Amino acid sequence: MPTSIPTSEQSLEDTQLSWQPLGYYNFFRLVVSAVFCFIANAGVLLKPLGSYDSQLFTITANIYVVIGIGAYVMLWRRQPAFLTQATLLLFLDTVAITVFMHSSGGTESGLGILLMIVIAASGLLLPRQLTLLITALATLGLLAEQSRWWVMGLVEPADFTRAGLLGLALFAAATISAELARRARASAKLAAIRGAELKQLAQLNEEIIQRMQAGVIAVTPDGIIQLANRAARDFTGHTLTPGESLQLNAPELAKQHHQWKKNQQQPLPVADKKIRTTLGALSSPTDESSATLIFLDDAAA
Repeated sequence: MPTSIPTSEQSLEDTQLSWQPLGYYNFFRLVVSAVFCFIANAGVLLKPLGSYDSQLFTITANIYVVIGIGAYVMLWRRQPAFLTQATLLLFLDTVAITVFMHSSGGTESGLGILLMIVIAASGLLLPRQLTLLITALATLGLLAEQSRWWVMGLVEPADFTRAGLLGLALFAAATISAELARRARASAKLAAIRGAELKQLAQLNEEIIQRMQAGVIAVTPDGIIQLANRAARDFTGHTLTPGESLQLNAPELAKQHHQWKKNQQQPLPVADKKIRTTLGALSSPTDESSATLIFLDDAAA
């Protein structure tokens, strides 16, 4: 039995493992950018946001919200390709947050936590090499920003420890998120393979049942037909459509089924009957919720 996933199912799986998480992250970006844009333009900047350069913070916030809206447009159009789209947007996020940090006083602003989220998203959305590249760029940006503050004499050399620890945290987040993403993709693909195999097995079982010379009918405890093969339709002369009542399709079989549910005794053979009926529980005979299998055979044979 083939174990490969059909192309259409593989394509659907790729969509679930890429575009959908990107949509969630785009929503996060849009919320953050909208909040920053609102507080910047409303003149209600809370310290330390924009404490060093409020004008730069406002300009960046306005540009960032446009990027957030544009990201949704690109996501809707599925253009450019996923990898190009995700890499570009995550790079722009890194630049924008670095500028936000600069305009808010550097690493002391606490906006480094947003970089952690960006790097974690990179690990989930991008290949490991691109994730490490963006992480390295973000770390270099942190160190460059801290160096600028040191050259200006606004921070002590010891303050580089904060930037260094944040850079290490970024690499740790990138490594952990990339590994989690790898395992999630592997589990999802394995589940898709198993689902495809079960679907093929169900189709194979259905084909075998339909080709059986003996009639087979599966009936719920309430007498509703679940399954009936071609031979059963030929024996009874009825369509035996799944979901319909056995009583309406084959009253004699329905009577035998009701009697069997009461005493678990097989119908007695009748001399002039051309069909022999055998009933059995799909699971336990004592289980009232168990479906019943009705087998119809040619009595002459």
